[in-house]
Amino acid sequence: MPQLDPSSFGSQLFWLAITFSVLFLVLTYFILPRIGSTLEARQSRLQGDFDAAERMSEEAKQALEAYEEALSEARVNAVKLAQDVRNGIQAEMDEEKAAIDAQIAQRVEAAETRLKASRDAAMAGIVGSARDVVADIVETVSGQKPSDADIDNAMNRAGN
Repeated sequence: MPQLDPSSFGSQLFWLAITFSVLFLVLTYFILPRIGSTLEARQSRLQGDFDAAERMSEEAKQALEAYEEALSEARVNAVKLAQDVRNGIQAEMDEEKAAIDAQIAQRVEAAETRLKASRDAAMAGIVGSARDVVADIVETVSGQKPSDADIDNAMNRAGN
């Protein structure tokens, strides 16, 4: 093997040093700076993405809190609105009920007035009929027509 020949060690070491130096210089000044700048750019982009994700996460939390607050406020407003509507309907129903109750009371009063008038008329008719019946009975039994005062006395005694 020619690599192991001790007479060529000097030239092999020379070319090894030159190749190592050139390779070292190329890596040091060209390749490694590019790799470093790529790694730095990647790291800064990752950090920027991480910061943006963190910022967006905070914004999402704030938006969620605002949404939940708005939702609870909307629920409170809905309950209040429903209660207001319920109260308004109840007030209208109470007003209508009061009006209907007033109409019913008025009709009942009018009916009682008519009933009393009818009863008084019926009683007057009964009293008149009873006077006629008493007069006819007395005339039939006694043969004489009784006077109005005698009929009134008999009616008063029968009423008491």
